[in-house]
Amino acid sequence: ALKSADAIAEEVCAAIAGDLGDRAKGPALLFVNGFGGTPSMELYLMYNSARIIFEKHGVTIVRSLVGSYVTSLDMAGCSITLTMLDDEMTKLWDAPVHTAALRWGI
Repeated sequence: ALKSADAIAEEVCAAIAGDLGDRAKGPALLFVNGFGGTPSMELYLMYNSARIIFEKHGVTIVRSLVGSYVTSLDMAGCSITLTMLDDEMTKLWDAPVHTAALRWGI
């Protein structure tokens, strides 16, 4: 049986929040990575579900990245990564980048 994006995100985000414990408060980067076979629309559904869950735990999503960046031959599914940000990490994330996968600020 298939689960909804909300149910899947709840499972994944609970594990992430559990690992981070009290550190899961404040500004963060939320990265939803598709494995190659998951449509963008479904990745954005997962992003929205994860954002809502993390914000209920006191996390403020201030940066995000959604798409298929680290793939595996059109495999279905996605991963969710939450990176807590301080001023230095935010500055580093916002720095100009020009690679095959990412490009901004140039």
